[in-house]
Amino acid sequence: MNTLYQSYTKERLTFSQYLKKAAVLFKGKKVSDIEEICNSLPVQDYSDEVIKALRQRKFQVALVSNAFMPVVEPFCKKLGITTYDAIGLEKKDGILTGNVTEESKNKWFTKEQDEAFKKSFQRILIKTKVKAIETIMVANAIGWKTVLGIVGMALAYKPEQKELKEYVDKTIHVLPEILALVE
Repeated sequence: MNTLYQSYTKERLTFSQYLKKAAVLFKGKKVSDIEEICNSLPVQDYSDEVIKALRQRKFQVALVSNAFMPVVEPFCKKLGITTYDAIGLEKKDGILTGNVTEESKNKWFTKEQDEAFKKSFQRILIKTKVKAIETIMVANAIGWKTVLGIVGMALAYKPEQKELKEYVDKTIHVLPEILALVE
């Protein structure tokens, strides 16, 4: 996947082209096998505790990811996140076909990743009935740059690209730092 993502950024594939190529990697895999693998993986350090603490402070927690649903859903389930947006994959009889669902094509197929993330974020805002300015966005990649400009607080979490720091209010290195910022 990492090599494929590098080809997206270096060869200038459109985000849609990247997603189509990435989806093919799942062709023939059992959904249950993907879920089992994801369930065996740990969540990010302190994510469980931070999410619980945010909920106690009356925050809603949502997730937007450019990963595929069979990967995202087990993690959302582990963390109790019920509002999320990710890319659906077609399946037949519990086997992934290697194709993105029509619904996800309509939602996610864009020329640039940043545009797809913005649309996804807007869908989350509609679902949660929250204004962008009332949100805290935690991102680790530059693909969020447009969204980071419209949120109430933009945080870079262990940023992958140095230029991400130009688009955020603060860089954090451990998730509990969020709790100190919302006090």
